[in-house]
Amino acid sequence: MTQPRSRVDLYAAIRRDARSGMSNRALRRKHGVGFRTVTAALESAWPKERKQPPKRGSRLDAYRVVIDDWLRSDLDAPRKQRHTAKRIFDRLLDEHDGAGVVSYWMVREYVATRRREIRVEVGREPANAFIPQEHLPGREAEVDFGDVAIRLRGELVTCALFSLRLSYSGKAVHRVSASAGQEAFFEGHVHAFNVLGGVPTGKIRYDNLKAAVASVIGFSRQRVEADRWTAVRSHYGIEAFYCQPGIQGAHEKGGVEGQIGWFRRNHLVPIPEVDSLAERMPTIRNSFTDYADRAGREQMSYRGFLAELLLAECDDRARRRSERRIKAAKFPREKSLRAFDFDANPNIDPAVIHTLAKCEWVQKGQPLCLIGDSGTGKSHLLIALGTEAAMAGYRVKYTLATQLANELVEAADEMTLAKTIARYGRVDLLCIDELGYMQLDRRGAELLFQVLTEREEKASVAIASNESFGGWTKTFTDPRLCAAIVDRLTFGGTILETGTDSYRLAQATKQRTT
Repeated sequence: MTQPRSRVDLYAAIRRDARSGMSNRALRRKHGVGFRTVTAALESAWPKERKQPPKRGSRLDAYRVVIDDWLRSDLDAPRKQRHTAKRIFDRLLDEHDGAGVVSYWMVREYVATRRREIRVEVGREPANAFIPQEHLPGREAEVDFGDVAIRLRGELVTCALFSLRLSYSGKAVHRVSASAGQEAFFEGHVHAFNVLGGVPTGKIRYDNLKAAVASVIGFSRQRVEADRWTAVRSHYGIEAFYCQPGIQGAHEKGGVEGQIGWFRRNHLVPIPEVDSLAERMPTIRNSFTDYADRAGREQMSYRGFLAELLLAECDDRARRRSERRIKAAKFPREKSLRAFDFDANPNIDPAVIHTLAKCEWVQKGQPLCLIGDSGTGKSHLLIALGTEAAMAGYRVKYTLATQLANELVEAADEMTLAKTIARYGRVDLLCIDELGYMQLDRRGAELLFQVLTEREEKASVAIASNESFGGWTKTFTDPRLCAAIVDRLTFGGTILETGTDSYRLAQATKQRTT
């Protein structure tokens, strides 16, 4: 007896047959489905959620009018003599034959919601309202300080992180200082305006920072500002908007508060170690004297000297960013295309590899499959091409197939699967090594399929496997799931066969002869 296939497998089969040139009518006949199913499969590889049937009516519906009348009568009753949920339940049993029809929990839940709705209807309480926030480009911004920890000369210290965030685009500028004093407050503004290229033309939201506000006048938005802040604000034309103190103003600049938390988690983990807070431009600090001497010898202009110095700083920053991205990819070892011996494996075309090194396939979200026997240079090329992508500015993640499957299974058990899949979906290039070396259980294979589906035609996947596609049934025991995974890894991508001649053996032989 054949196992019924899932809708995901059905959609994958329909899409595969459609790419081979089959018409819609032929697809319907072959798979025994209607035209709506074929249309849906061609639109998306993942089936849409089925519409839920309308909910059945509640047994409490027959008593809602009565309960509402009792709750309305409570509006004019003394507070201590109003209906409780228990009293309403008892009256339904005694006066309206509600025994066996309604339960106390059903009544309590309804009363808890309906009592406030009635008070809002008659104007006794304000209604909750949702006000969408709409911002114009370049007009509004939010400013705040947050605490961050760094290791300064080996000692863990707490510093202040100034953050200015544009409300429309969400672009934020940050600056770390020793404290949240007035000097750091002013320097943060000047730095932000220089980076952004101007000052927001509308309001900038602040809470009641001591650097700006000398005192709060009652519960209004009027503030007695510090004199120096008034002068700085006047110089730059800043229109300040001060949030309400305490919990009343917590929602008024939530964007910048969330941005500070995001910056801490993404840029200050692990805790950075510095010798000085002045290490923001280490290349200029370390190389200033050498460039100044060179400028004197070559009689450079001031602009030429400054351009050389800033270019050196930018180049060094780009190098450090590349190093951080390569480190974040978690490659098991360093491999480069320059170190790859193409003479040792004539099956690999150098022109193809150098074309892949340009990373246009990563930009287009196309897959790459490296297929060949053990020792033919697949992992070397996978790591080297991943390194090239990281150096080109793409986010890269390297993992073994079994390691990824185990991580997904653990995430599913810990109820964090959606976050884990989303995390893998955010990287520009996912490198999966050793696919085909070990068999994956059905659960791990299905979760791996979800990751591939999340990335299909949106972000690149590169895999290295010692098995041809026909042998992948040893890894993915379900033939239909195996076919669906092959479909996602080959559609619109590049398949590079590294052959059967051992690259490692050729390298070792070459070293012995030399």
